[in-house]
Amino acid sequence: MKSPKHLADNVCRVMKALSLLALILLGFQSAALADYTYENVPAGYGLAWSDEFNGAVGSLPNSANWSYDTGVNQPNSELENYTNSTNNVHVIADPNAVDGKALAIIALDPGGNNDQMGNYTSARIHTEDKKTFTYGYMEARVRMPYGQGIWPAFWMLGNDIGNGVSWPACDEIDIMENIGNSGDQGTNHMSLHDGSDTTFYPALPGGQLYHNAYHTFAALWQPNQIQFFVDGNLMATDTPATLGNNWAFNNNPNFFLLNVAVGGNWPGNPDASTSFPQTMVVDYVRAYQTGFAAPTPVVQPTWRVRCGGDNYTDSQGNVWSSDTNFTGGWPAASTNAITGALPGAGDQSLYQWERYGNTTGGQNLTYTFNVPASSNYQVTLKFAEDYWTAAGKRLFNYAINGTTEATNFDIFAAAGGQFRALDKVYTVSPNANGQIVISLTTGGADNPKIDAIQIIPVATSPTATPTKTNTPVPPTATFTPTFTSTPLTLATWRVRAGGTQLTDSQGNVWSADTNFTGGTVATVTTAITGALPTTADQALYQSERYGNPYTYSFPVPAGNYQVTMKFAETYWTAAGKRVFNASINGATVLTNFDIFAAAGAMNKATDQVFNNIAPANGLITIQMGPASVDNAKVDAIQIIPMPATATFTATKTNTVVNTTTSTNTPVNTATWTATATSTNTSAPPTATGTFTSTLTPVNTNTPTSTNTPAPPTATFTVTNSPTLTNTPVNTATSTNTAVPPTATNTAVPPTATNTAVPPTATNTAVPPTATATKTVTNSPTVTSTNTPVPPTNTPTHTPVPPTATPTSSSKCAGVAAWSPNSVHYAIGAKVTYAGVLYQCIQAHNSLSTWTPPATPALWMNLGNCN
Repeated sequence: MKSPKHLADNVCRVMKALSLLALILLGFQSAALADYTYENVPAGYGLAWSDEFNGAVGSLPNSANWSYDTGVNQPNSELENYTNSTNNVHVIADPNAVDGKALAIIALDPGGNNDQMGNYTSARIHTEDKKTFTYGYMEARVRMPYGQGIWPAFWMLGNDIGNGVSWPACDEIDIMENIGNSGDQGTNHMSLHDGSDTTFYPALPGGQLYHNAYHTFAALWQPNQIQFFVDGNLMATDTPATLGNNWAFNNNPNFFLLNVAVGGNWPGNPDASTSFPQTMVVDYVRAYQTGFAAPTPVVQPTWRVRCGGDNYTDSQGNVWSSDTNFTGGWPAASTNAITGALPGAGDQSLYQWERYGNTTGGQNLTYTFNVPASSNYQVTLKFAEDYWTAAGKRLFNYAINGTTEATNFDIFAAAGGQFRALDKVYTVSPNANGQIVISLTTGGADNPKIDAIQIIPVATSPTATPTKTNTPVPPTATFTPTFTSTPLTLATWRVRAGGTQLTDSQGNVWSADTNFTGGTVATVTTAITGALPTTADQALYQSERYGNPYTYSFPVPAGNYQVTMKFAETYWTAAGKRVFNASINGATVLTNFDIFAAAGAMNKATDQVFNNIAPANGLITIQMGPASVDNAKVDAIQIIPMPATATFTATKTNTVVNTTTSTNTPVNTATWTATATSTNTSAPPTATGTFTSTLTPVNTNTPTSTNTPAPPTATFTVTNSPTLTNTPVNTATSTNTAVPPTATNTAVPPTATNTAVPPTATNTAVPPTATATKTVTNSPTVTSTNTPVPPTNTPTHTPVPPTATPTSSSKCAGVAAWSPNSVHYAIGAKVTYAGVLYQCIQAHNSLSTWTPPATPALWMNLGNCN
């Protein structure tokens, strides 16, 4: 890379190619594998400075360490406009980083003329005049972006470039460069420039690509020698002789630079195959020098390492770290299904990544783990043969703490076939240095390899040591704990993809990103409209995990679940720019999904809800992708048990027999009150009813010679105010039949009898609390002629509660109607739309146009009302 402060032209790139040719003609060979990893630096070197990029998520890098180059880089004809905006550079949460955080440098395409200089935006940061170094082991852990015209770099420049010394006399050390096209994604360009140029182009073995995982890139800079390393493997050594006897690197302080360029003379411009955003993720930058204390080794009793791969959480809830503590070898991966995977069938991923040794020059592979010396340990080595299709094709040896455990070990033969998991378990004591050292060396064929390593303390049986005096004393027991793990199986999962823990406006806790395999995180601070549960929950849509494809896997109890995926398009400004599929447990649920089109705008929330999802093998597995345009992404995921569909049917029958014998004009008023209360707790409820009937007769005797019975007048008032839970359907059916009394009055004192038969209520699923009040007034007017014979007056009245129709005469009767234009819907609110009854299951503001298909997560269909 070239600084805007100096000139650069295509000649330097031509010189790189010529230098490579010269190295080949001189018979240049890469040196043997060195004993360096990003935990084990060269002997005699200690940490002089580092930036772990562990500031607040979303913040710019530490200003005490880093400054910015801004504007366009005209000498190289690059297309980007460098900024100091958090849109282009900020700290992110990344579970695959050593400390869970990393720095993202992001190249963006705002759209428009893609070949115009300054059209794209990106960032270039440096430590010039803040942190400079002369000699040392300079290292960064980086996950590269990729694509035609994408040019990431980690490099150093002589600090005297700002003091009148021009490029290349100031010197330049390119530790990592890549130009992103399909032929270069497995190649790292490591170069020196000081008036002469030399470049080495080491490729990852087996056709691997740098952007699939983190890799470490380092330069060991010493007087008259600079060596380049990738993942602890020595790739090239440069001296004044290899550089044509030019050497500007002695006693010349240098500073670090990190950037992602777009286009330019060397990589060429992006084309239709290039997707944006393009993100380089930097876990850390470190400088080790002599005279500083060596790093303190990490000592812990339990180690779980996914060799060659990133962090992983298995089906038992155990966390396997990304590849660490190794010397030598290369990472590799496959996507082939693995049978017999342990600890569970869902843990195939533990056998799909590997680190393998390189037989060239006798290069082998070693893992070293520091453990407390006070215990014995169980060491489990995980293998699966994912390349060879027959026995005898891979034969190697391995030893633990110098003891050979296997000679000419054949994974295929031991496992019984290709793609079959095999675990080898040993009990080991630490060596004199408090270490467990696992060495894999070449045997009769091909390379040694290993997929994963677990080291846990050996559980010992409890021992009891009794002590006794004249009075027996219970024995004193000393127990050594057994380390076990319990699977993290939950009925409810809420995960903030790419983000940290969050509590939403409803009090729900969304965990930090977890249970994923693959993908990359990104965050924005842009305001999001239409966020759910409320507009205060924008943060659920401001972080994401993207990739093509990647998965989430959640252990759940048996049952049916509602899965909600939250999306907001925070990058693309038009539809058709991001198109992808998504599946749940292998079944496609989104096809050619376009977030922008579904939400209707950029930075607008849309939730996709899928009901009645049953787990497969105890898991709900969500695959995001593949994508046909750009990458798949998701902002947040919620998994909850399916809400029960409740039906409430109430049948009430009331028979009142009213017999009145009266003289002259009796007034008979009956008041009848019925109260039905039912309770449901996640099971078909039992409804209980209590009915009270009160009859208060009022008799007024007015002597009259004529008895003319008149039919009673019955008045009923029905009030039904249910409180609904879990979407019940409340259907009330009542019938009123009034029978006029037959009155014969022969001047006998009246007798009033009231017999009330309580109604029967049948309540299925989640019942409401219903209160019904009925008032019966019976005021017959009786005129009679008194004769010596006592008259008999027997009016009979059998009222039945009438049909209650507060909204209509359909089967939706008795349901409180809610207007679609209301400002707010509460849980339990109902709407009759096009003859269909709906009930609100999540409180929310009304939409401008209310239709049931537009709000599937907010309303439940209770059935046709016609």
